[in-house]
Amino acid sequence: MNSSLSDLLTEATKRSAHVRSTFKVVSEADSFEELAEIAQRSNSFADLEEGGVNYLASWCVRVRQLDRTRFGKTLRSPLSREREATAGMTNLLQKFGGKVNLRNPDEMIYIFEGLTARKKFVLCRKLADGLENMSSIAPTTRKCVTSTPLRPSVAVSMANIAKLQKNFNVLDPYAGSCSTLLAAALVEPTCKTVGIERAHGGIVSFMKIQEDFAVRKFTPLSGLIRGDSRDIAIRDKAIEAISGEEFDAILTDPPYGIREKVDEGCPPPLVELFQSIIEDRERGKRLLRVGGRIIAFCPNRGEDDLTDKQSELPSKEQMDRAGIKLVAMMKQPMNESLSRWLVVFECIE
Repeated sequence: MNSSLSDLLTEATKRSAHVRSTFKVVSEADSFEELAEIAQRSNSFADLEEGGVNYLASWCVRVRQLDRTRFGKTLRSPLSREREATAGMTNLLQKFGGKVNLRNPDEMIYIFEGLTARKKFVLCRKLADGLENMSSIAPTTRKCVTSTPLRPSVAVSMANIAKLQKNFNVLDPYAGSCSTLLAAALVEPTCKTVGIERAHGGIVSFMKIQEDFAVRKFTPLSGLIRGDSRDIAIRDKAIEAISGEEFDAILTDPPYGIREKVDEGCPPPLVELFQSIIEDRERGKRLLRVGGRIIAFCPNRGEDDLTDKQSELPSKEQMDRAGIKLVAMMKQPMNESLSRWLVVFECIE
């Protein structure tokens, strides 16, 4: 694996809601001594040796037994096994300049036993862990929670599909308790986030939302605006919150059902959102930049193809006028009888 590919995999893992850890395989053998010999021949740990960029990095060795008949079943080996592994790889490990750190090492070296049928042991270097603190934005841990909050894994997946990068401007025009914006702040801490929510303070407390960001030491919201995103003045406030720039991504889980009860006969939220984007584009004040993405949910009315959801989605004419194309639709089962669609749009002009 070349360094650029390894770096990409590391960064992707750190943002992942569904990957626990990724590893780089260094060698496979039937003894600890042979594992070390192969690793030395390939210079797989040269960065930890004298003259290497990580010469003084702390490290530790862990041994894990795997049961290939039970996928995902991992057993921690006894300490005596790790001592045996360390002794067997002395010729390699004694070249490292850093100290052993069993609690929080800079480099984690793993030996998996039973991972493959080819060889008894597989020597690996851990590249990265996934979003272990994803549970920190779970609804049960937050001060402000609406009746239908997004699960953390779903909100994080939306942020990743939006391809969030450093200093991105992110908008949720139907923010609710800001599940999407909390996920954006978790995935990419430098994002500038703005939420618009029309519900009154008795339902959605802005003070509690701000506390939810503060207690997690997330970058504070750039703007939290009480109002209706269909209102030009409200959208202008959102743009002002990011110093007049355009948004790089719109992440939202519109309040289908609730919205229709409040505004009987109104178009679906996504149709309204596109109407707003068209309106802003035609008045020379773009809401979404070229290349920006919209990631949103729409309900599944019991059909399985796009044409049957036209009433929930903007028309082709609206998409053309907005300069936006539909990129993907993904079905998300919610239980045995209910599901919804995650739709992805991209601004192309």
